[in-house]
Amino acid sequence: MDLAGLRRHLAANVRTLAALVEGLTPDEASARTRPGRWSSHEVLHHLVYEEREDFRKRIEWTLFHPGEDWPPIDPAGWIEEQRYPDESVEATLAAFATERAASIAWLERLEADGQLDLGASNTHPLAGTMTVRDLLASWLAHDHLHLRQLVRNAYERGGHLTGVAETPYAGDW
Repeated sequence: MDLAGLRRHLAANVRTLAALVEGLTPDEASARTRPGRWSSHEVLHHLVYEEREDFRKRIEWTLFHPGEDWPPIDPAGWIEEQRYPDESVEATLAAFATERAASIAWLERLEADGQLDLGASNTHPLAGTMTVRDLLASWLAHDHLHLRQLVRNAYERGGHLTGVAETPYAGDW
């Protein structure tokens, strides 16, 4: 695994995320483009919580609490319960950037100290046995899935802004 490359891409994704939400009005950021889809602001909040409560914590648990169950999380439930603070998109983005920087520094320390055992594993109740390598790969993939979600929101918002939902001249979605 190219750990330096992984950290570089995790850091770059903060800038990509910022570019995707730059210029959104509060109404645009909080609007769900379709029923059942998360708003762009909800995606940002989700990423903050995932950074704090999922990937970093589960890697830590796998490395330093072997055999113990991971603390439970409910990301989709948190969205539906509207557990996220009432703050601006900029504040949420700043919180994510802070958490991501802490995660990257933490990964660097683990690697430098020889504590990042990529083969260490734990069992997820649905996904089965997962190694630290699997968690790191999933962390990066999770970013990309939500970046794709934000791009889809932007695409659909464009249809709302222009009043033109079908744009075959632009190309197929």
